Amino acid sequence: MPRLNFFTPLLEEQKISPLRSKGLIIFIVLLLVAGSYLAIQLQAFVLKKNVATKEQELNAVKTTQLNEVLELKRKIATQQNYKVMAEALEQEITTADYIRLQLIEKILDTVPQNVFFQDLRLSRTEWQLLGFANNRQTIAKFEYNLKESGLVDKIEIKNINSNVMENMGEIFVFNMGGTFKQEVVEHEVQ
Repeated sequence: MPRLNFFTPLLEEQKISPLRSKGLIIFIVLLLVAGSYLAIQLQAFVLKKNVATKEQELNAVKTTQLNEVLELKRKIATQQNYKVMAEALEQEITTADYIRLQLIEKILDTVPQNVFFQDLRLSRTEWQLLGFANNRQTIAKFEYNLKESGLVDKIEIKNINSNVMENMGEIFVFNMGGTFKQEVVEHEVQ
């Protein structure tokens, strides 16, 4: 009769069945695959969130820069318009009212003492002045000097009024105008 030993199963090494070890390996592989998948999904979510944040920042910067560029373009266009307007105005002034300094000096050489100008307006062909003098003879001498200067073609004294001013006594306010001779006009156009 054989002997029965109840401790034998405990003493013998237990052999793991190949099916059990395959199941454990498959479980570990599935666990690794699932973990990798979850890690990749988590990393993709974080990257998408970072990309969205960076796109918002980039759009904000682009919008700000675009607004700055548009404002700069608007200012440049305004400045160019001002420049064009200034050049056109300068051209108009040059063609409409170009008087050389020599002509003004020649007119002032004809002015006798005690004649003062309050307003002098010159154009290419005409002149006007508002002035005052201490007597009528000084105004007449000024008119004579202008005629003799060869600058003016026609002289017209529009009015002479007398006024009394403190510290000066009686003065005569006069308004005079006329046209320049054709030679003077042609000389000024050059």
